[in-house]
Amino acid sequence: MTFNEIQKNADDLAEQILKNRKTLHYILRKFENYDVVEDEINKSADVLKNIEDLKEYFKGRVDLLSTFLPLNIPLYSFILFAVIPSYQAKSVVVRVPSAISGFCNEIYKVLSAKNGILKNISLYEGKRKEFVEEYCKKSDVVIFTGKYQNFSDIRYMCKKETLMIFNGSGHNPAIVTETADLKQAVEKIIKAK
Repeated sequence: MTFNEIQKNADDLAEQILKNRKTLHYILRKFENYDVVEDEINKSADVLKNIEDLKEYFKGRVDLLSTFLPLNIPLYSFILFAVIPSYQAKSVVVRVPSAISGFCNEIYKVLSAKNGILKNISLYEGKRKEFVEEYCKKSDVVIFTGKYQNFSDIRYMCKKETLMIFNGSGHNPAIVTETADLKQAVEKIIKAK
């Protein structure tokens, strides 16, 4: 996948999110308050519209990536933990927490209504144990959000060469590299917090 294809997909998806703002509000308002929904929609579209900022990180490709969605901010989490990683994977399987599976299915339908936009992403609704057995054990990359003990249990079930990304519970981590603009990084981290 070339970066132009990534950018086109990201732009199309941002457009799909903004075009369906009212529908996404209807879905997410069952779960979150108005301000959180607005922020989640805006941040989701923003990160996709500004995918150029991540261009240097789109190197290489893997066959299978498994990801665990957190319970909070389902739309934005889907963009961060499924869509963006899908630009570097042939296939992404997303385990949806049972508590928010209805919301996630509705969001997925809205986002995938434009043909081919989420072509390599599928949702998995089932028990964690079966997801690990069926997908994580075969994955090149596993993205996990949750308790460390659960992550540790999963890590030992996966291949030694599997890249394991652990986000922990609570706020998402921020990585500030040596080349970062520290002032901008601090401002964005404070805004995210």
